[in-house]
Amino acid sequence: MFVRTSEVPEQPTAHGEDYPGRKRPLVKRGVIPSVMQIATSVEPGPVDSRDFDPPEGHRHPTGVEWYYILGGRATFVIGEGEDEEVHEARAGDFLVVPENTLHYHIVPDGVKLELFYGLNATD
Repeated sequence: MFVRTSEVPEQPTAHGEDYPGRKRPLVKRGVIPSVMQIATSVEPGPVDSRDFDPPEGHRHPTGVEWYYILGGRATFVIGEGEDEEVHEARAGDFLVVPENTLHYHIVPDGVKLELFYGLNATD
């Protein structure tokens, strides 16, 4: 399999049509076993993903999500209560969100966050 990322059309993320970020899905469900999606995304700040999800963020009940930061920076909040982790992520950082774990991210004003991310099925 070979994918030229620049030739993959941009589309809205799962956060909805009004979300300022756009993704390029490189691998969709069914191509690689247990992989639900692999994509790149560009998100211009300011953006708080909670504004486009339920007020507290969102979860993937049957999937593990991972992010590799290609460029820019953002605050990622993973978990809640005493299990909450706050990470100031920047280019070169890698994050994993366990299955069914609340999470969201905030991109500061004037910053363009560039991500490579995926979602693997756990069921």
